[in-house]
Amino acid sequence: MKEVWQPPSPTACKWKWTWSTIFLNTGRTKSCFHNPIVDFDTETFDFHNVPIKVLDRQQMLDGTWPDGCAYCSKTELAGGISDRISQNKISESIPDNLNTVTEPKIVEVFFNNTCNLKCLYCGPKLSSTWVQEIDRYGPVEFDPRLSYKFEQDRSSYLKTLNKFFEWFEQHKRQLTRLHILGGEPFLLKETDQLLEVLSQDQLTLELQFITNLQIDETKFDNYLDKLIKLIHNNNVGGVKIIASIDGWGPEVDFQRFGLDRQLWLRNFNKLLTIKEIKLDINVAITCLTIPTLSELIKMWNEWNTVREVGLQGTRVFDPSFLAPEVLPTYLIKQSFTEALELISTDTWYKQWSKDRFSNLLPILDKYPEGNAVEMKKLKTYLDEISRRRSVDWTGIFPQINKEFEKL
Repeated sequence: MKEVWQPPSPTACKWKWTWSTIFLNTGRTKSCFHNPIVDFDTETFDFHNVPIKVLDRQQMLDGTWPDGCAYCSKTELAGGISDRISQNKISESIPDNLNTVTEPKIVEVFFNNTCNLKCLYCGPKLSSTWVQEIDRYGPVEFDPRLSYKFEQDRSSYLKTLNKFFEWFEQHKRQLTRLHILGGEPFLLKETDQLLEVLSQDQLTLELQFITNLQIDETKFDNYLDKLIKLIHNNNVGGVKIIASIDGWGPEVDFQRFGLDRQLWLRNFNKLLTIKEIKLDINVAITCLTIPTLSELIKMWNEWNTVREVGLQGTRVFDPSFLAPEVLPTYLIKQSFTEALELISTDTWYKQWSKDRFSNLLPILDKYPEGNAVEMKKLKTYLDEISRRRSVDWTGIFPQINKEFEKL
């Protein structure tokens, strides 16, 4: 039986010891999906042991909740299965020690913000098309993420990028996973640079890409050929592609603006035939994604008749007005429950996926009336997005619009 981490306290999370995300275009870092982002010294490049991460580890050892772990602490307080609980059950990347200063096993890298989509929950730091929209229409004043003009210092970025590759050369053999994000990783020259570096070595790490699959099919085929070659030559221990999609239908087209669902499906169907590459889908769960979640889960079940496809889901809480619990539960809970019922539990991985999705139910039960203040913000946001993109959101989400009319 594989070893499972035994937390030293009721608040300890193994990702705090083993995981770091780094944003090379801003020189910032965090410990997991949900933690606040903080600056790190790009000269020393010790992103894993910035003061707040060291303090968080000590607080976890002491059995207290770090301030940045509110996502999981609130989920557990409501009776849900938090990401901390579900991730601690995974028998991989076990911390080597409980030192407050340590080395990462999983590193997630955002190279820069080149991206061809404008997702509702994203912004200019992570999407160049968001930058273009703000250039054209100005900032979205009431949303801090969208109320400024993001500009990247190219010379500073190239220096930080070189530091990353120097760090990677020194630490690559201790990593179990390396995640590549963007913007969109398959549109980045940095991805080509990384693949060339990996082709010169033999490593055991798993290489993961989180992608929107909005890539020219010929270009995507070329990338797949390179990845298969890395696997066959033992340059990496494995490759996983995590395809982002938040539902299926006009609703997801609005949320992931610029999405060509047929292109997504053609690229995804190619991946289904390539057994060497592991395959997941990832859903960003907002108050707007839930209505079409069942349709996506039905498709996921069909994909699993071809081969195993993982399912990941993360509740969006920033911006706060897109969180699922913003809307009254009568609008979304039934749809969400129906989607959950479609997730079978015939494998450990499917059960793990269902548990992660289920952690939303106690949150919805805690806020049955929704949040009127956040709903007003959401309406203002949707109205502004519709104006900028010449799309009528009220026709796409008529039930939600009726609820807003009561405000």
